[in-house]
Amino acid sequence: MIVKRNPLIVIILLPLFYLSYLTLIFLFPSPAYSVKLIDSDLISCELSGSLKGFYLGIHDNHIDKSHDGGLTLLRLILTGKVLEKASIEFHLLEGGMINPLPAAPSGFVSFSEATRFRADPWDHSQSTHEDFSSQIAIDRANITLRFPHCDLTLGRQAITLGTTYFWNPNDLLTAFSPYEFDREYKPGVDGAKVDIALGMFSGISFIYGAGDSFGLNESALLIRTFTNMFDFDLAMMAGRFRQDGFVG
Repeated sequence: MIVKRNPLIVIILLPLFYLSYLTLIFLFPSPAYSVKLIDSDLISCELSGSLKGFYLGIHDNHIDKSHDGGLTLLRLILTGKVLEKASIEFHLLEGGMINPLPAAPSGFVSFSEATRFRADPWDHSQSTHEDFSSQIAIDRANITLRFPHCDLTLGRQAITLGTTYFWNPNDLLTAFSPYEFDREYKPGVDGAKVDIALGMFSGISFIYGAGDSFGLNESALLIRTFTNMFDFDLAMMAGRFRQDGFVG
């Protein structure tokens, strides 16, 4: 079996990942706690993380057979900002799956496959076995530059197009599956986003989502404008989604 290896993650990020987690667990075991690495009027930087475990059991009545599986997610988060002009966000995610399910919800699949708009996976398969698999990946890595009239975000970022209670049909880039049970963090997509505020509840966004190897036929370009009228949120989008144009 071929196991994909990324030298950058194996040599540099993987040791830092485990070292940072051991530091957080043994020195700062309190829940919902972050470590301030730099705290000054000019620059601030903090390190945090989360550990989650899930269990899922499925019974198929047609063949009278049951299947169960477990998933553990470790997330390391590094955030920082320079004055109010720039901010950075970096998420390193590791997942271990026991008894991978043959047909699983999106929360139980390889998290690097959770989004189609990534120019490069930036992941490393540590172990791939019939009964166990583990993987580490860079889930977010972006910088936001704030200008007087707009914000520019570059890199792997979470992009949301509207808000709904269950499933968002307008969220073209990384919509949560209706079966997704863990929605605390949205997978990042590679691209760029420009947000221009036109009022308190109005604005316009220009978004680029990079496909495989930045191929034009695998990428997305769109413009979205939104406002609020009579306590109702209104939005309109148009652009190119891979090889198709759309408006709505």
